[in-house]
Amino acid sequence: MLCVGLRAVAFSADLSEDDVRVSRGLLRRVERDLKELRRGFRDELMYVVLGPVCGDDLAVVYVVEEGALEDVNAAVFDLFREYGGEDVMGVSESPEGAGEGPSYAEAACPESEYQDVVVTLFDTYAAENRVAEVAEVCRRAAEGLCYDVGGGPVQEPMEIPGVGYVGPETDDPVLIATTERLDQVGPTAGAILGAGRGAGARPVRRGAPAEVLPGTVIFSVAIVLNGNVIDGVRALEEGTGTERWPLRYL
Repeated sequence: MLCVGLRAVAFSADLSEDDVRVSRGLLRRVERDLKELRRGFRDELMYVVLGPVCGDDLAVVYVVEEGALEDVNAAVFDLFREYGGEDVMGVSESPEGAGEGPSYAEAACPESEYQDVVVTLFDTYAAENRVAEVAEVCRRAAEGLCYDVGGGPVQEPMEIPGVGYVGPETDDPVLIATTERLDQVGPTAGAILGAGRGAGARPVRRGAPAEVLPGTVIFSVAIVLNGNVIDGVRALEEGTGTERWPLRYL
């Protein structure tokens, strides 16, 4: 695949029958379906993976040729609809009918053969009035450290290309940050983690349930390196970095 005209996407939804967690069985089925989707768009997708999983939400992450963006978005949404859930019910063909739906983030890609991204997914239990503010703080923290950043809270009806419109009732936002160089990945993930924590949200490891007191915002950060998914929260908490990138390269 030529690394020009690409878009990076994080598409997330609540597909779980449980308000607190996503079952391992559901995650395995989604990963299986993503492998099938990858075969159907072999020439258009650089990769498609299961990214962050947070509370009862999960995010599908992919890098796709711009001309196939709508088709791949529609295919991922069809996958979501197979599992049901309230998030798929709020999508409308017009802004006027849009309600609570899946969350969507899209960002421009640099000319690179790897396309490394940082994806952040938020969830909450009875803190819908705070999660948008936390997501916006995290988005601002990433700007200037990465190549491009997209997504965040939905303030007005928003169109998801190839799918339809979702309304401002859409919660549990998702962010995606693309990077031009490998030395941007760590600072971008670290800035998002620090900003979210500073805004009063709780970073959790990938797949953690929303076992929190009401009013809490939690978020998961996943780093996708050449199609390989790394739990960014776990990596940063455990201090697994062994090499310090010179700051002059940032």
